[in-house]
Amino acid sequence: GGGSRKRRTDEMELSSSLSRLVLPRAVSRRDLCVLPGKFAWRLAIDLTVVSCDGHPLDACALAVRAALAGTRLPAVTPVQRDNTAA
Repeated sequence: GGGSRKRRTDEMELSSSLSRLVLPRAVSRRDLCVLPGKFAWRLAIDLTVVSCDGHPLDACALAVRAALAGTRLPAVTPVQRDNTAA
């Protein structure tokens, strides 16, 4: 119904705001790069808002920053095979 449609719209707006406002300051694209122009780590962050008594953007932004602060990506070394990195 109308309630679930509004909830999906709110979720998309929250996701868009977090991507635009939090991620650029919390993660360096250079740190995600494995092989320039070819391979990079892709981050996926799932959030669950249990209760919405205030402004969820603030709480979600803090949660994302805390999660990313504790994230460690494994060191990888690209291997060259037949003129392509794999």
